[in-house]
Amino acid sequence: MFKSFLYIIISIISVLHFIPCYAAEAGMPCSANTPQNGGYYDVPFSLVSNNTNPNEATDGETLATLTVDPMTVNCSWDNSEFHFQLLPNGSQVERLGSDYVCSLGTNGIGVIWYDYRGVSISCGGWQDIFIINTGKGGSTVSEAGYLVGRVVRTSKPFDHYGVYNVTIKNMDVNLNVSSSTNYGHWGTAKISAPISFTVSGCVMQTYVKAVDFGDVNIDSATTTELARKSFNLLFTQCENSSDMNTFINSVKLTFSSSTMNATGKIDNNTCEECASGVDIAILNSEGTVIDLNKKQSMSADSMREGDTAFSYPFQAILEKKSSDSTLDTGKIDASLVIKIEYF
Repeated sequence: MFKSFLYIIISIISVLHFIPCYAAEAGMPCSANTPQNGGYYDVPFSLVSNNTNPNEATDGETLATLTVDPMTVNCSWDNSEFHFQLLPNGSQVERLGSDYVCSLGTNGIGVIWYDYRGVSISCGGWQDIFIINTGKGGSTVSEAGYLVGRVVRTSKPFDHYGVYNVTIKNMDVNLNVSSSTNYGHWGTAKISAPISFTVSGCVMQTYVKAVDFGDVNIDSATTTELARKSFNLLFTQCENSSDMNTFINSVKLTFSSSTMNATGKIDNNTCEECASGVDIAILNSEGTVIDLNKKQSMSADSMREGDTAFSYPFQAILEKKSSDSTLDTGKIDASLVIKIEYF
């Protein structure tokens, strides 16, 4: 007999998802003169979410960070420093202390650019974002991980609830040789597609929900399914039905568990008292098994409770891993974390 609980940890953490940036080009020469092969280079950046709901963020709070990706640069001169200089695009929308917040073309969000010392770059200015030191001539070096920007919440309210698409304009990158006037256009910093995010009043309630399968008698089991229980996610504070519809149709659910297996199901924990030979499958309201390794849309499966709240139904199934699995009795102890991703 099993004594079984699945703990569903509902998290309010929201993920702001950004489209990936251009990849690095290999073997970028350190040259401030005529570009190689008649062209310039795309400078690679990574833009990473800070797991913050944009509608609930405070003024100046970071929504995402921009860092320099690994790239290979062949410097051809000895005993020189090569300074890579970023020239931001966009007008200034406000100051946050000593930081310049540059426009992204919509109210409520902006970007702050930083030089290699962590000092904010003015929106119409330029500064060194990283430096390749002396003694690198003729060799290959990698420069990566430098923080070059923060996407932040500004003091101005968003214009409306809904899906936003904003673009970080292409920016010039110049190359300057230390103690020299020899500098010039080296490349372009690009984002490959608009940043897309959702602003909504809908909030997922945060709590730990215990899904209790009860006492399960394995002797009477005639199929791989041993027990089944339903549970819901609850969302409240939607502005109106339009806000609710946008939220339902634009966000995705993501799942994580310390015992997630390759098939997208949840294995039982391993402990002296734990049962073995079983796993837990999660089904959506249509009865389809969800691959928990993948994102899940909510769409029309949601159950509305007026214009400001709705719930999203799931089922949890305790099952034999396979029809010929050997079952060892004991307790079921597993957990699943569910998060919202704005994309």
